[in-house]
Amino acid sequence: MRILGVDAPRGWSCLDVPSAGRSRVVAMGTLDIDRECEDLAAMIAKYEPARVIIEAPLEPYIGGKLADGSIATRRAIAISLLSVARLSGELRRTAKMAGLWCEYVDAAKVRSALGIRGDSEAELDRAVKATIRMLVDNWPKQSNVDERDSAAACLYAARLP
Repeated sequence: MRILGVDAPRGWSCLDVPSAGRSRVVAMGTLDIDRECEDLAAMIAKYEPARVIIEAPLEPYIGGKLADGSIATRRAIAISLLSVARLSGELRRTAKMAGLWCEYVDAAKVRSALGIRGDSEAELDRAVKATIRMLVDNWPKQSNVDERDSAAACLYAARLP
């Protein structure tokens, strides 16, 4: 089964996930922040996935600069959450309009289902990377965290009925 995974709002991957055996990367990359829906529509047309899975973040990305609980921090978090929610809704609508199965999943659920554990972001990323390398034949030596997270979401989606 071909699955397109999106780590909203930054990365994506498309995997061929067989019912038995190891998966294979079809393509992967980074989304253009201003063209996500157009990019997704083009990827759906090009790669013809059977499913689309969108991983919503556990917490918003605010650049690591504002961690003090101030009004500016709370405002940045609210804006980030609203932006990701809007984008995820638009991505889901794009997939549904193409007639595809499409679901949201949070990163904690993906990691739990795949048996990925870690006490810090760095440990979790290393564990995701190791799991992807173990389950995907042609995973490239170089990838970013968003591509890895979207691939993990693909592997999760393949396990769903």
